[in-house]
Amino acid sequence: MKSQMHNIIRYIEPYSDVIKAKLENRVKSYLGHEGSFDDDVWVYKNHANYKKSSESDFCFRFLSVPLPYKIITKYFILRDLRSPGTSEIRIVSLHQFFRFILEKYHILNLNDLNYNILEDYRNHLEKLDIQAKNIKDKWNYLKHFFDIMSDFDEVPRMTFPADPNYGPIKRKKSSLKEDNELPKEVFLELDRVLLGYRETIPIHFQCVYWTLRLIPS
Repeated sequence: MKSQMHNIIRYIEPYSDVIKAKLENRVKSYLGHEGSFDDDVWVYKNHANYKKSSESDFCFRFLSVPLPYKIITKYFILRDLRSPGTSEIRIVSLHQFFRFILEKYHILNLNDLNYNILEDYRNHLEKLDIQAKNIKDKWNYLKHFFDIMSDFDEVPRMTFPADPNYGPIKRKKSSLKEDNELPKEVFLELDRVLLGYRETIPIHFQCVYWTLRLIPS
């Protein structure tokens, strides 16, 4: 019976549309955000530690994501929901890929992607002056995005080239504080967004953010 109902739903309404509606509902029902799916910043008010820390620690920010890819990025974050910190890193990683294909190849539709473009992006990552672990994470986030979102009309099934040449990934013992810190590049990207959208971001949010940025890590 369950499989029959699933087939009926697929016939009556596109499958991805059914999933999208459910995901959009999670913004309020799960996150507890008081705005809407369309907002560029969601606040995770239902988080167990929300009242114990600054509101900015529980935000999902989509301001930097290029407009053609903003909605699908939101669906991805909602579909595989993680902590605000991890989600922030994922959003920035996707933003960097989307900006790359938009600026270099003028791609407005992910269905126009091809293997060669993914290979070019891999080569681009290898040339970045960042830690090997960050290159690995960016590549894996991208593969994960296409893996779990390929049943959406907007996301094609892609065959990925071989992984980037990460080089040796140094592992060291770190404190709990270090484990919870965001990479420096994430903060730099957020700085750029705050400066670029300062006319539209609420002033109280800007004050909180820049105050926190002044605190030594």
